[in-house]
Amino acid sequence: MKKICILLMFSFPMSSQNLVFQNGISFSLYFGNEFKYLLSYNPNLSYPLEIGTNQAIIPMADLKISFYNNNLGSSVLKSFRNHFFINMAFSPTLSYSFKRATSDLPGYIPIFSNTFTGFTNTDYDNNIGISTTYIFQGGYGKVKKYERSQRLGNIFVSSRYVYLNYYNDGGPVNKWFGDKEDRYWTGGGAVGFKYFNKGEIHYLSLAFDKYSGFIKNAFEASGLLYSDQVMYKNPLETSYNSSKYTLRYVNPGRNFGAAVNWWDTPFDFQDFLHRDVSSDPFHFKLRKKFVDFEIMAVHEN
Repeated sequence: MKKICILLMFSFPMSSQNLVFQNGISFSLYFGNEFKYLLSYNPNLSYPLEIGTNQAIIPMADLKISFYNNNLGSSVLKSFRNHFFINMAFSPTLSYSFKRATSDLPGYIPIFSNTFTGFTNTDYDNNIGISTTYIFQGGYGKVKKYERSQRLGNIFVSSRYVYLNYYNDGGPVNKWFGDKEDRYWTGGGAVGFKYFNKGEIHYLSLAFDKYSGFIKNAFEASGLLYSDQVMYKNPLETSYNSSKYTLRYVNPGRNFGAAVNWWDTPFDFQDFLHRDVSSDPFHFKLRKKFVDFEIMAVHEN
């Protein structure tokens, strides 16, 4: 994917006037059974290659840099949980976009996890595309630091009022762009709605994200043994298994957002896909389900 984006950029006459730089920042505080915060910065560089007057191919480079604690990616057992985490997700992206958008409601492209707020817009109502996401994650502080990396595939579709995305490291589509290890950010997606009212853009989305531990070949071996769940040799890896449903509202014009998060439901969307659709083992969760609330401050340039 990265090579395709670079090739397209150099196949057309380059002009600094065609380069589009966007960025946004968000800060979240969570209120529930434990203290959580999340600071995320999303710069994006794109180079629209116009085809006629009403469509374009848009290669872009999207980066999400996030700092947080007690969120997806940390152990659910406090004795094994670090104080501070960093997650960097770099996504070479390619979009086919068509039908010019009005200035009051630009097109929107969702990339990677809805946990980290995205600020990637286009000048087109309709956008269909793919991306590969390279992720580095580190946890530091209380216990021995860990550093992890992986590669995911993403697909997205957006129209004037509705958008959706799906990411995974495998599956029927993303297996060509992910590393197929079934680990860490192991799958998720979102469906969202946007509308313009009284001079402001409003976003409302429902998202699902899943994070899991990893031991080499544990997923494949568990499937061969017809186990209902992935069996890790190191029980600590099971403590990283966690999932989250999120209902979120964001109003960038007022720099405000809010969300309700449902954590660790006993049988989540990915469990359903693994057990009832693909007959694969699913990732057992140690923690009981709970709900928390998220208040966001957002700023978009």
